[in-house]
Amino acid sequence: MGSIAVCAACVLVLVACGDDDGAPGADAGNDAGVDGGPVENDDAGAPDSGSPDAGLDTDALLARMRARFCGTRANLTCDAAFDCECDRGERPDLASCLTTETQRCYASMIQPLREHLESGRVTVDLAALDACEARMRDNLGAACSGNVDDLAEWCARFLMDEVAEGEECASPLVRCLDGEGTCANEAGTCERAPALGETCTFTCRGDLVCRGGTCAERADVGETCEADSDCAGTALCVEGTCAASRVAVGGACDATSECTGGALCDEGECVMADPTAGCEDDSTCGALTTCEPYSAQHCVGRGSVAIGGACLVDEQCAPGAYCEGYSTCAARVAIGENCDRSAMCADGYCDVGSPSATCVAPAAEGEGCDAPIGHLGQVCADGLVCVGSTCRTPPAEGQPCGDQNECATGLVCGTGNRCRTPIALGAACDVTAPQSPCVAGAFCDAGTCAAARAANASCDGVPGECGTGLACLDIATPHTFVCTPLPGAGELCAIECVSDSLCVFGPFGGRCQNPVCNAIPAPPPPF
Repeated sequence: MGSIAVCAACVLVLVACGDDDGAPGADAGNDAGVDGGPVENDDAGAPDSGSPDAGLDTDALLARMRARFCGTRANLTCDAAFDCECDRGERPDLASCLTTETQRCYASMIQPLREHLESGRVTVDLAALDACEARMRDNLGAACSGNVDDLAEWCARFLMDEVAEGEECASPLVRCLDGEGTCANEAGTCERAPALGETCTFTCRGDLVCRGGTCAERADVGETCEADSDCAGTALCVEGTCAASRVAVGGACDATSECTGGALCDEGECVMADPTAGCEDDSTCGALTTCEPYSAQHCVGRGSVAIGGACLVDEQCAPGAYCEGYSTCAARVAIGENCDRSAMCADGYCDVGSPSATCVAPAAEGEGCDAPIGHLGQVCADGLVCVGSTCRTPPAEGQPCGDQNECATGLVCGTGNRCRTPIALGAACDVTAPQSPCVAGAFCDAGTCAAARAANASCDGVPGECGTGLACLDIATPHTFVCTPLPGAGELCAIECVSDSLCVFGPFGGRCQNPVCNAIPAPPPPF
C-alpha cells in the first residue's frame, strides 16, 4: 500500500469524535455497505451528481456521504497510522482501522444531519462532495509530516442549511444563505460572508477567495496565484501559476512544487521525500512542506491547513491563520485584540509583556523596537530590523548584526556579531575571530571549513560538526565520541529524534513518533 500522509482531523471544522453507537447500520441500507467496513465509491444506479441531491432519498445521501467523505477520510487516516509508525492502539489490522474510522466519522459528522436532511432543511450538493473527495485524494501526499490543502473550505461546500441569518446552524460543517453565508464561527450561527471587494479574514461569499484581506475571484488555470485556494475549481497553485493538478509520483516535473504533497522533483521525476531524513532548508522537503525546528529540523506542511483543520505548528496554517492550542488552525486576530504570541496577530506582533497582552502595530524606521519579554518574532515593519533597540535597514558587510542576528541578503552574522559573507568549503576559518561562519553543511575544522562528519565518525562536539540527523554522543566506548544517528519513528528516545519525528514520553519512557501521529484521532478504548 502506498504511504499517504494525513492530518486526520484537519478536514472539517467539526472534528469531535462521536460514540460508535451512532455508527451507520440498517439506517443507510446494506446495499450501500453502511453496516460493515469502509466502502468504495458506489455510484450504481445513482443519478448524475451535477445538481444538489440529484433526486436521492435520505438513506442514499447518507450512504453517499459515508462512502465519498468518511470512507476516503478513513483510508487516509489508517494509511498514516500504519505507514507512519503511529501508535495503532486498538487497531490490530488495517481492516479494523478502516471500519472504526469510517464509523467514527459517520456517527459524529454525518448521521446527526439525518433529521435535517429528511425535513429538507439541509441539502447535499453531490458535485461539491465529489470535489471534496478529489481534493483529499490529490493534495494529501505521502510524507508523514501530514500535508493538507484548504480541505476545510472545500469540504464545507457540499452541505447547505436553509437556516436564516443569525439563527443556529445544523452543524459548523454546513453553509447557509444559498452559499452566501457561513456557520464556521464560535456561536455556530449563520452569518453572511463578505462579498467581492469587501474586507475578509478567511471565508468569502460563494466561490470567492480571501486574498490579502479582500474577497476576490479565484484564478483560472494559467493565471497567477499564491496558494492553492486562489485557484478556481480543483486547480492547484504550482510555481505561482494555477495548474490543472499536481504531478503524481513517477511523473515528469521541472520543480518540486509541481509534485504531489510530500514528493520532490529529482532529475525531472517526482519521487517521495524520505520522511525520516533531516532537513536544513525547504529544498530537502517535499511539495507543500517546509523545514521547521522542534528539537531538531523536520518537514511539516507549509501554509496549507485551512481554518478548522488540524495542525501542530503555526507554519502549517494557511495565510491569515495560526495554530490555536497547537491543534486547530484559527483566524488571526486584529490589532488591539488579546493574544499570547505574535503568530496570532493578523498585523504587527503580540506585546506579551503588557498587562493586557494585545496585538500591536509594527514599529517604523527610527522607532524603538525593544521586544517584550518572551517575544521572538518581528517588531519592526517589513524591510527593517531591530539594531540597538531602533528599527533600521538591514546591516551591510562589516556592520553590527541586528538584535536577532539579521543581516542584508546574502550575509550571515559572524562570531564577532558583524555581518559577513559565508566562508566556502576549503577556505580558512577561525571560530574565535570576528568573521563569518562556514556555509551551511560545513563546520570550522582546524582552521578550514570542512564538510560535516558522517555517521560513526569521531567527533569533538564542535558546533555543526556532525551532519543532519546526527549528534556527537558517547554511547559506545567510554570517552569516545562519535557522530551517532538519532532514533527514528517507533524507536526509543531520550531527548531528540530524527528531524521528522518527535520524542513523545509515556509511562515507559520516550518513543519517536512522526508528527502526523499527533493529528490522528486516538484509537477507541478497549471497552
